[in-house]
Formats: sequence, C-alpha cells, structure tokens
Amino acid sequence: MNDAPLKFLRRAQAAERVGLSVSRLQRMAKAGLFPPMVKIGLRSVAWVEGDVDQWMRDRVKEARHPGRRAEQSQQAREKDGRWAERA
Repeated sequence: MNDAPLKFLRRAQAAERVGLSVSRLQRMAKAGLFPPMVKIGLRSVAWVEGDVDQWMRDRVKEARHPGRRAEQSQQAREKDGRWAERA
C-alpha cells in the first residue's frame, strides 16, 4: 500500500497539466481513455493527481516505443489495480 498523500486536480488543473480542454478530458474519461473523475462533494469532481501523472507517463512510453500496443499498457494498469478502461 502506498502511504503517499493523495492530491486532487480539479477540472481546470487537470486540463492545464495535460494540455487538453476540460470538455475533451471529460469526453475521454467517459470513453475510458483517461482516468475517471472522483466525486469529492455534492457538486464537485476531480481527478487523482497520480492517475493523471501515470496517464501522461503511459502516453510518453507509447510515443517512444511505437511497437508497444496501447492494450498492453491498459492490461498493466488493470493488473496493478489502477483505473480500468470502461466500455
């Protein structure tokens, strides 16, 4: 178990971090292409910073190693208990 403190990224923070629009991130999360949002209040949602960081690391790996398929990284995340792609 990781004892590192969790940090939430609100919509604008996550969008700024990855360089995409808020609406694009929300569509990607709904399609299972980006980590899912976490409800943090009655009308508030955010992303877990570590999930967003891992997503970015995965994109860099895939760009640097084009022979590695996206499904392999998805399977690794599922095996590690990280967010899973939703159909």
